[in-house]
Amino acid sequence: IYEKAEFTKGFAEQGCSNKKEIKNKVQDKVRSVQNNTSEYKKFYKWLFIHVKEDEKKKSVPTELAIQLWGLVFKKYEKNMKLLPLWLEYCASVQDKDMKVISKDVWEQIFDFLQETQSVDTYDDCGGAWPVAVDEFMEWCDENNKK
Repeated sequence: IYEKAEFTKGFAEQGCSNKKEIKNKVQDKVRSVQNNTSEYKKFYKWLFIHVKEDEKKKSVPTELAIQLWGLVFKKYEKNMKLLPLWLEYCASVQDKDMKVISKDVWEQIFDFLQETQSVDTYDDCGGAWPVAVDEFMEWCDENNKK
């Protein structure tokens, strides 16, 4: 959350001096992010930093991450076939094994969900995915989630 001074200074630096200019600047940014996957990924990474409860924390509560993933991945739903299962898995373990989501998991889950279209096509990339992804895939196998 931004302080009022940060908010006004930021928009002033963008050349905005009234509500209409602020609205136009925000709409331009939203359009540029929505139509460009690399810009969207930057926004996604930025989001993690800004939703942490405390600046010093290195994770976000799983419950919050689940809600955010449902929103930020909405436009990618058709390409992220495992998203519903990932959200179900996270909900099932949020009070036990995965109470928080690390920055590493947050950042890599975007790529994982885009690259992996089914449980059967999962490639562990030589162990490059976070442990949470391996545990998710085990959960899928154990619960016959295909």
